[in-house]
Amino acid sequence: MPTRVCIFAAADIENLFSNSVKIITHPDKKSDRNIRAIHRFVTPLYGDNVVFITVKEATIEGKRIYSIELIELGELEGKLDEVKSYPFPLLHP
Repeated sequence: MPTRVCIFAAADIENLFSNSVKIITHPDKKSDRNIRAIHRFVTPLYGDNVVFITVKEATIEGKRIYSIELIELGELEGKLDEVKSYPFPLLHP
């Protein structure tokens, strides 16, 4: 993915996040007691590309965007498989 596209996506994160769909919520894989949950969102960008947004929900500070990733739609399944392989039950979104 061209760097220029990544920069534009980061600059437009508010719009991308407001149009995203939560696809999964799970506990922190490192069992950090300060993290209540990890929320994963996805929004289409263009063509076969999506923005994968990770939000960490801290016990004190609340929810904050932790990362954004630009990925091809076909890679999304691998991301979800990775999350499903965590050794704990998934939370309901």
